[in-house]
Amino acid sequence: MNQEEATRLVFVVSLPILKHAQALQLKVSQDILAFRVPNLYKLELGLPISIDPALTRSYFDCKLRKLFIVVTPQNKETEVVEEPVARVEIVDTKKLESDLLFDVI
Repeated sequence: MNQEEATRLVFVVSLPILKHAQALQLKVSQDILAFRVPNLYKLELGLPISIDPALTRSYFDCKLRKLFIVVTPQNKETEVVEEPVARVEIVDTKKLESDLLFDVI
């Protein structure tokens, strides 16, 4: 399949020791997918693409003992655009020193 045409990514994680998903903790950000079960499992994946955390869905199948995670890549139109760096204002330090001196006195 062509990766440009892919609409979703599906991760299937086998967890043979886990019976229920009550202790399962899943964290999703734009470029990291992490889950853990205290004292049993821990996995962090760095993703090569940006995903939309709001559209991520997960399901744990108790019979198969597998975690299914479905993530949706961000569209190019909805990608976060970085803000330009704010302009730095140059301050006259001589005036600032005299103002501070009057504040102290």
